[in-house]
Amino acid sequence: MRRTVLFFIALTLNAADAHKDLPMPVSTGELPKVIDESSGLIKSKRYPGKDVFWTHNDSGDSARIFAIDSTGKLLRTVAIPHAENVDWEEITMDEKGRVIICDIGDNSRNNNGGQRMGVVFYRIAEPDAFDKNEALPEPEVFRFQYPKGEGPYDAEGVFARGGNAYLFSKQIEGASCFKLPIPEKAPAETVTMSVVTRTTNFNVVTGAALSDDGKRLALINYLTIMVIELPEPFDSLKPNSKGELPLFDYPRRSVNVFLGQTEGVAWDKDDLVLTTEGKLMGTMGGVFRCKTK
Repeated sequence: MRRTVLFFIALTLNAADAHKDLPMPVSTGELPKVIDESSGLIKSKRYPGKDVFWTHNDSGDSARIFAIDSTGKLLRTVAIPHAENVDWEEITMDEKGRVIICDIGDNSRNNNGGQRMGVVFYRIAEPDAFDKNEALPEPEVFRFQYPKGEGPYDAEGVFARGGNAYLFSKQIEGASCFKLPIPEKAPAETVTMSVVTRTTNFNVVTGAALSDDGKRLALINYLTIMVIELPEPFDSLKPNSKGELPLFDYPRRSVNVFLGQTEGVAWDKDDLVLTTEGKLMGTMGGVFRCKTK
């Protein structure tokens, strides 16, 4: 409880300076009881013209993902073979429409300051959202470790672009962004991440999403929804003199709002769709929509 209180104090201070020019999100529905800790969200690429998203539960659940629509209706539950949900905190997709499930959390931080010096990604072809009899092959497994002198970190935000994934740490004092290469074939060895940027302008990142054109980066925490407007696609950005991407020097739009324990965010054309956990709050998890244009 003490850690939660500290999080909200830090978030309140951080959110006070945010420029409020995104509209307030509106509720579009509730999640079913089986999805009580929605910790990541991504829009389907297999069904671009349909209302289909993928989400998953936090640690404590089996290795499975859920197809839902933007009202929270459950379309299908998909078990991921030969995978383990240690602390799944994000789900994203690459440009080829492959789902990447991100086992990146570190719940041990609540007890002893953190233990996980690495993370695990599972990559699969996007499942059929409607065929309950479809069999899934074994996923590709990618293992990463933090650079020397970095970590361990709790993390909850990841997006993929241009053959790489980008991970944001969840820290009270700010956030660090790391690049994780995701080649066509998963390497047998553990790969070391590299630092992309650091910031004190946004903290306790609980979700990240990049628009399809790569020019709008959404970051969320429990009190803020923020969109960074990039001058060109993310993977074309040039580093500054410090060798870092100046993400937080670009125009930002945001809104401060408490929807619950908000950890899922995904782009749906020009809208952001968000999901909240229900377990901690003793309520049903919810789905919300925030228009950005």
